[in-house]
Parts: sequence; structure tokens; C-alpha cells
Amino acid sequence: MTNITNFLNEHAAYIWDTTDLHHKESTAKLKVFLDFGDNADKRLDEISGADILDFCRWLKETRGISDNTINHYRSALSKFFNYAKDYLDLPKIPNIKFVKVKNQRVRFYSRSEVKQIREYLAGHKHAWLLPMFNIGINTGMRLSEILRVRQKDVVFINDVRHVRLTHTKNGDRRNVPLSDDAFNAFEALNWNAEAMFVEGAHYYAWKNIRLNICDGDKSAVFHCTRHTAATVMANEMNINHLLIGAMLGHKDPSSTMKYVHTNPNTMGAIAARLADIINS
Repeated sequence: MTNITNFLNEHAAYIWDTTDLHHKESTAKLKVFLDFGDNADKRLDEISGADILDFCRWLKETRGISDNTINHYRSALSKFFNYAKDYLDLPKIPNIKFVKVKNQRVRFYSRSEVKQIREYLAGHKHAWLLPMFNIGINTGMRLSEILRVRQKDVVFINDVRHVRLTHTKNGDRRNVPLSDDAFNAFEALNWNAEAMFVEGAHYYAWKNIRLNICDGDKSAVFHCTRHTAATVMANEMNINHLLIGAMLGHKDPSSTMKYVHTNPNTMGAIAARLADIINS
């Protein structure tokens, strides 16, 4: 049976493809796991659920890492072992249990922040950063999805222009409507964002955005464009949560709710309207 370290070194590039923006981080997390105890010297079939449980306990108790971040380690381990199972036809892999993290704050951008981010990216030497941001903020698409879109994916449904996404996080295909702004942003990227994308430039651009625009908030990342789109649809456009979930590609309605930030003014307006109807 193959040694786990050798298998990771040989297959990391295939487990996390080039459009998975976390492939380097995930590989690094696997190496932290290998450095724990004698895991690096074990065969794949020798790694047990208890080994992973001990590792996660060590991350929490010794290194002080949060449950949410430890779940990222679990996710990397899960993807690695599922790949190994399929590739080597393993009869059994470790059972990896995730910890449910409650009351996570989901960051979205204010109108002022959106304006400032656009102004910053408009002057950036990597011109592709601005249209990529505009696509995210106008569609709620994941960055990995944006990178995969090509012009052949444009379709018309009831005379409305969409992009057809065939590779998504949950595996389901979906059609995302394109506003003129989103379409023009894809045009600016020549319908091949992946060819322009430079991970280092993306990383440092958002590092500067966090420091200079978002008061150092570490949760301010590109993915917040998705949160922002959902928040605007829910609280300013009063779009039904199920429709928002369909546009974002959520199977579970509860997944959509974490992107929706209830506006007290909106709730107040609902209460006032309810009173008007009942008392009329």
C-alpha cells in the first residue's frame, strides 16, 4: 500500500485543480497533518478516524485554532482521502466528522466599500481585477465559477442572456442571468478570466483592500461579493429567499440564509404594512 506522504506529493496537483483557489492552502494543511505524530510514515490504509480526531484536538487545544478553521482542515483531509479511495479503490477511508459552527458572521460590502473597492481596482496594474469584481458583485457567482466561464457558455432563455455553469461547488448545473454590466465585464476579460488570473496579484489586492478600505477586517475577501449580491437581493429588492438560493446555486434553503442580513428598516416596513392590512 502507498505511503501517504508519497501519494500526496504525486497527486496534489490532481486533487485540487488550477481553478481551486485554495489548492495551495489545502496542500499545506495536509502537510501539517503529516507533520503531526508519525502520520508521515504511515500507509494510506493505516490512517484512522482516531488519528484525524487527535489531530483536530491538537489544532484546537495546542495551537488555539477555531472550530471554523479546523473544519477547513477536515475539508482538505476529506477531499484527499476521497480522491485516494477512488484512485486506489480503497475499501475504507477514515470517517471525518465536521463540527457545526453556529452564529457565523457573514461579511458583505457596504455601498461605500463597493465604491472604494472599484476606485482602487480601476487604478490597479492588473486590469482584470476590476471586471472580475464587477461580475461577482452583479451575479453572486463564486470566483471558481467565474474563472471557468467561456463565451460558448452564453445562452438565451426567454430572451434573457445567461451563462450556463456546468462545474459548480455542489455539482449541479445552473443558469445565471447576466446584466449588461456583468456581460461587459466578461467581455473585458475576453471570456477567459482564468487565463488572466494571477493568484498572487489577487491575494495582495485583497490584502490591501482589507487594510485600507475595510478597517483591517480579515473576513473581507472576494467571496464577500457573493454575500453582497444576496444581501441586496433580499433586503433592498425583497427577492424571495428560494429564488436567491436558485441564483446562487444552493440545494439547501438554510445555506441561503447565512448570506441574508436582515435590515431592521426592512423589518419595520413589513410590520407597518402588516398593521395597515390587518387594521384596514
